[in-house]
Amino acid sequence: MTTFEYVSVLLAIVISLAFTHLVMGIVRLFQAKGVKVSFVYLGWIGVLLFLCVDYWLSVWHARNADVWTLAFIAFLLVMITVLYATCAFAAPESAATDGVNLNEFHRDNRRKYLGALFLYTMLGLAGNFIIASLQLAMLVSAAQLLLIAAAWLWADRRVQIAALLGIYAVTGWYAVTFISVL
Repeated sequence: MTTFEYVSVLLAIVISLAFTHLVMGIVRLFQAKGVKVSFVYLGWIGVLLFLCVDYWLSVWHARNADVWTLAFIAFLLVMITVLYATCAFAAPESAATDGVNLNEFHRDNRRKYLGALFLYTMLGLAGNFIIASLQLAMLVSAAQLLLIAAAWLWADRRVQIAALLGIYAVTGWYAVTFISVL
C-alpha cells in the first residue's frame, strides 16, 4: 500500500461524513413539516456538496507526489476538518427542522458557514499553490474568496444571489477546466 492510498482512506472517510451530513440535512428538510424554502440557502448547500466531491477528486491530483510529509498530510486533514465544520454549520439540527424558515436560517447562520467556507477556500488557495497541476486554480479560489466575503458581509438578497451566481460561474469554469482532466 502506498502512502497516498493509506492517507486517502482517512481523507475519504472524513469527506464522506461531511457529504453525508449535508445530505442528511436535506433529507430531514424534505421530511419536516412546514419548511419554508430559500433558494439562496439551497444554492449554498449545492456549493458545499460540490466542494465535498471536489475535495475528494482534488486529493487524486496529489497521488503522484514524490514525498508525503507529515506537514502535507496535516494540511490535508486541516482542510477536510474545516470543510466538515462548514457542512455542519450549514445543516439545520434534526430537532429544528419542523417549521424551519430557510431564509431565516440562512440569515441567522450564514456568517458561521460562510466564514468557515472562506477559511476553507483560503486553505484551498494554499493547496492549489502546493499541488503543481492546480496552480491555475488559484485564480478561481481568489474569485471565490471575494464572492464569499461579499455574501458574508452583506445580507441583502441581491448581494446573496449575485455572490451565488458568481460562485457557480467560476466553479463551473473550474469544474470544466480541472475536473475533466483527472
